[in-house]
Amino acid sequence: MQSITDPSHILCFAHQGEARAFLDSGLWQNCSDFGELKVFKSTARNELPDYLCLTGEGLWKSYDVINQLLYQLKAQHQALNFEIINLGIAAGLTKEVQLGEVYFIDLCLRESRSGASFQTYTPAPSKGHNCYPLITVEERLRNKAVTKSIAAFAPLADREGWAIARAAKAHGLPLTMLKVVSDLPYLQSNTEDEKQNCDLIQQKAEEFSLLLWNSYQKLPKTVVKQKFSLVQNSTPTGLYFTHALKKRWEKILQLYGVKNQQECDLFLQKQITHLNELKGLPGKKMAIALIEKLEAELFPERMVMQEQLQRLAFPLQLLQQKGIAQYRWSKEQEGKIELQANLADQQEMQALVMALQSLDWNKIQDFFHGKASQDADHV
Repeated sequence: MQSITDPSHILCFAHQGEARAFLDSGLWQNCSDFGELKVFKSTARNELPDYLCLTGEGLWKSYDVINQLLYQLKAQHQALNFEIINLGIAAGLTKEVQLGEVYFIDLCLRESRSGASFQTYTPAPSKGHNCYPLITVEERLRNKAVTKSIAAFAPLADREGWAIARAAKAHGLPLTMLKVVSDLPYLQSNTEDEKQNCDLIQQKAEEFSLLLWNSYQKLPKTVVKQKFSLVQNSTPTGLYFTHALKKRWEKILQLYGVKNQQECDLFLQKQITHLNELKGLPGKKMAIALIEKLEAELFPERMVMQEQLQRLAFPLQLLQQKGIAQYRWSKEQEGKIELQANLADQQEMQALVMALQSLDWNKIQDFFHGKASQDADHV
């Protein structure tokens, strides 16, 4: 019997074909409580039922559908006690992923005119499983050329994942995402290949759905660990945590599944090697360095991209270290730098001018267009 405190699931699929094995299981019935939305409700007699939603194809369409569902559920149940699980097909963009394999997603990006959106969302990583980043595109990938332009950002692409992740974040709900590789567009060379590929995906829809069903069946009832409640001694001794650093630290503990003082003590013991490497640093810098090490282990792809961006802006980093200027990558306009200078004399002004002139703007734009991610390693 499910406890009323246990989160129920909202399963999200783009199409009925992806959900076929789930709907054929006899565990779902059509639900007319949500107007025109295509929603099914679990037949289990729980206090809070599971739901299955068909969002339709496309980034913003799927975002609108899942948002409407969540608002209506909130109106019905007063509070949202759900976990969202997004299941579906994805295109494989590189040789890292194999046709017919199911992968967990640990980072969601969105394709934009300048390459990839750096407004990213992070589903819960799954220990013991292959996890990869996913990029959501607005149009179907038609050939090698189109695929190559975004493959530098992620080895998997779909048309809904980022939107589902954004909605989950907006409503404060945990998210798990599984994608089965349905096609390899980087091997397509012409329109005829694309048509044959679409036909093949439709023919294999039932097979892909069954793969997703099998993977879902292996998940625990509560996929994401319960919200981390702060234990009395959650931070390593000798480190100084500001409020912002404490929030990042608690998020790390949550992602590693730490729920109580005993598990927290065990987790801290495992960080001794990291802490020994950081000896000699001031308490706050030690805390920052430890958090960054653990975040790099959880999200390696994101950290690689951040390191590349830092190398591209190295001249500005030197100014920042000297207190002459502060910079950051714009959140509103991709590929743009926001700069704030604090100049005291002519010499500092000249240093700022030289730093700006030494930036390789072509490489920066190439990075954001996904054209030269490898070059960034040699900046």
